[in-house]
Amino acid sequence: MTPKSGKNHVIFSQSAWVLAALGLSLGLAGCSGESQGNLLESARKHIEKKDTKGAVIELKNLLQKNPDDAEGRYLLGKLMLDAGEDAAASVELQKAQDLGFDPDRVAPLLARIALSKGDAQKVVSTYAGKTLKLPEAQADLQVTLAKAYITLKKPVEADAAVKAALSVSPNHLGARLLEVRRLAGQKDVSGALALLDKVIESAPADSEARQLRGELLLVTGQEDAAMAAFREAIDRNPNNGAAHTSLIWLLMGRKDLAAVEAQLQVLRKVAPQSLETIFFTASLAFEKGDVKTAYETVQPLVRNLPDDPMVLQLAGAIELSKGQLMQAQTHLARALQVAPDRPRTRLLLGQVYVKSGEPTKAIKALQPLVEAAAPPREALVLMAQAYRVGGESAKSEQLFKQAAALDEKDARSRTALALAQMAKGQTEQGFEALRTISSSDPGVAADLALINGHLRRQEYDGAFKAIEQLERKQPKSPLGPYLRGRAELQRSKAKEARAAFENALRLDPTHFPSIATLASLDVGDDKFDQARQRLEAFVKARPGDPQGALLLSSLRAKSGAGPAEVQDALVQAIKANPSEVVPRVALINAMLERKDFKGGIAAAQEGLNLLPDNPELLDALGRAQFLSGDQNQAITTFTRLASLQPASAQPYLRLADVHRVRKDLPAARAALRKALDIKPDSVEARQGLMALELGVGNRKEALAAARALQRQPANMAAGFALEGDLEWSGKNWAAAAGAYRQSLAKQPSVDVAIKLHSALLRAGQADAAAKLESQWTSAPFVFYLGDLALKKGQYELARQRFTTVVQAKPDNAAALNNLAWLLNRENKPGALEMAQKAVKLAPQEPAFLDTLAEIHASKRDFAKALQIQLSAVDAAPDVPLYRLHLASYYLSSNDKAKARVELDRLAALGDKFSGQAEVKALQARL
Repeated sequence: MTPKSGKNHVIFSQSAWVLAALGLSLGLAGCSGESQGNLLESARKHIEKKDTKGAVIELKNLLQKNPDDAEGRYLLGKLMLDAGEDAAASVELQKAQDLGFDPDRVAPLLARIALSKGDAQKVVSTYAGKTLKLPEAQADLQVTLAKAYITLKKPVEADAAVKAALSVSPNHLGARLLEVRRLAGQKDVSGALALLDKVIESAPADSEARQLRGELLLVTGQEDAAMAAFREAIDRNPNNGAAHTSLIWLLMGRKDLAAVEAQLQVLRKVAPQSLETIFFTASLAFEKGDVKTAYETVQPLVRNLPDDPMVLQLAGAIELSKGQLMQAQTHLARALQVAPDRPRTRLLLGQVYVKSGEPTKAIKALQPLVEAAAPPREALVLMAQAYRVGGESAKSEQLFKQAAALDEKDARSRTALALAQMAKGQTEQGFEALRTISSSDPGVAADLALINGHLRRQEYDGAFKAIEQLERKQPKSPLGPYLRGRAELQRSKAKEARAAFENALRLDPTHFPSIATLASLDVGDDKFDQARQRLEAFVKARPGDPQGALLLSSLRAKSGAGPAEVQDALVQAIKANPSEVVPRVALINAMLERKDFKGGIAAAQEGLNLLPDNPELLDALGRAQFLSGDQNQAITTFTRLASLQPASAQPYLRLADVHRVRKDLPAARAALRKALDIKPDSVEARQGLMALELGVGNRKEALAAARALQRQPANMAAGFALEGDLEWSGKNWAAAAGAYRQSLAKQPSVDVAIKLHSALLRAGQADAAAKLESQWTSAPFVFYLGDLALKKGQYELARQRFTTVVQAKPDNAAALNNLAWLLNRENKPGALEMAQKAVKLAPQEPAFLDTLAEIHASKRDFAKALQIQLSAVDAAPDVPLYRLHLASYYLSSNDKAKARVELDRLAALGDKFSGQAEVKALQARL
């Protein structure tokens, strides 16, 4: 029988216990003087006593003495089949049949094995119409045929097979249990229970009958009675995997994790290596929050049962909790394909799509649940979130109202409705609603919404009051002090912010958001060592946590550490948690950034050896192959990724990039269209298609690609931005500005605002550009304005603007560098300190090194200037300007030989370098 429970069904082949003493018994068999006849008789006695282990030992000894004993093969095969060892049983039974054992006794067992392998059609085609001489064997065969017909959805033939079984063996247990199931399937649960009671009365020792009684009791809502029935089934047959499964599912449904652990211990004693045991071990670890153990435990199941919906659902849920959305989507989409009627799978997949920003797919996945007669509240909330992500606020609000109506205490839906009110401009009503929810709900969803709402409006008194309310609810949580610190930072009170973050760490010394923010503040204050020590302490305390390793690696890179030291934190994280994908991908990315393509390929392949078919690692491998120039291998890898993730557009976007580099434009176009078939709202795919069509002069198709996005509520802004880019490419400045305006009207974006400003200037609309400047005061926009002034030679204006940026963002290395250059040009104080800070924030950036060297040279410190300029040239050897400056410093240091080498190299560039006049001027000084 296929194990299942009343509420949740899991399809596993029934696994057997491990025959622990088998090796010892076989070792002694050669010394035994017992006759073959005695061994066979002893085995039969063990079988009568239900001593399976003893019977197997005797039969193994017998077959070692005489491999051609047909009955021994038959009995061993039957025992293995009963224990769930179908593959081994099939071998023994086939040998028994080949040795001439009674085919009437072997046939029913071989039919059962064929059915357990999922080949119902083979059972029907091989055994339908076959008549066996032994009544019990004929009845067994008809029962197996009935189950095959049920699998093939042929109820009439199934009923006929059951009747045929009962006609030759009126009390055949298997047939009578099928009769019970038939009645239950016809919704006659009371009739099924009545018949089952009679079956149990006639076969009180049968485990399957008790298990079936538990299933029927579950249907009637009698959980306690069902639980008792499952325990009785296990008492009668400890190897009844279905009963164990049903009982554990019941306990998990009650969230009684202690009872689950106790029952799982019982199952481990009986079947320590069974698939059920492994599955529930992973499930229990996940319920306890031990994601690492859950992930590592479920992987063998994913490999061995790639189409089991429950295994896929669990694996998907684990990946979702880890934030691995690509892998979660792969597992859950496959689970839904195999078993489309599983509500939990749909809910999890809906979460994945919402978090991935794919509202259309989320809506499609959730639709059957929302359209049900009694839609689950969670499905309504998720669908509402999907519509909100998709920009359809009216539908979103309606669904949140529907969810809230199902449960007046549902704080999540009521909070969402309050936020919807605020989005529509009903700010005070929304805030009041949030305060009401916060005062009655022990959760903190409304509190967080209040805090964020006040901070967005820079209403700090209201924010701190809401934080105090949250702290009263969770006095031992670091969340309150952390949010207090974020608020203090927002109002530029760094000292108070530090104190709040330190308070959070007193409550939880490993609270990573607080550690990360304090490390960022340390870097801003030029306290790199202090930041490093914080992160190293976190990594030491939690060596398997990828967050700390990633940030520590990034910090070491910023502080100028070598590749080995930068990568060491990631390597150690991988050693501490080999199954964690994040540090592996980060390590590969770090290698690719420094152009170590060979190392990146090796690291990706090492990860795939441990985690085969992991999409993140496959994607990283493909990128490494592509960057290394091995385009054929990259195509192979991305094609493999596409086959593993049929619902993901990303592999096709990667393939399009490779084909574009190979100048195979038809293949690139086909890949992009395939990506759009999967994800019609993909901005990246539309952008790629637009660039492709524009590149071959097909402006009409390029415009169609942009406007296709404009018809989708979630991507209207992106669609108009793409149309603006298209008009820009044709130097239609006014049209470009018009499209950018429409994009900004749909969704604010500093990047689009910068493009609009530039288009307005080119269109001669200076007044409109000036008005836009007054509307956008964010640091990125002001930086753009500073850069614009710098290019125009408006140095005083540029200095003012970069000063504004640095005041708002003290760790903006580019603004620090530009401001340092301007201050040095005007011979004003502070230039050297700012340039040094810029280089400390980005030690490998050649432009920043060039500025720092120039400042030292202006102070006549040519030795220091040369040292720094050589680093700039090493970082960017193909930038002629850096070599020109290097030659100048050599000359100023009276090292004419080295200056000549650099100048000759620059002179050889001819028209390729616009600074030939400066080259000749320096050569004249040689």
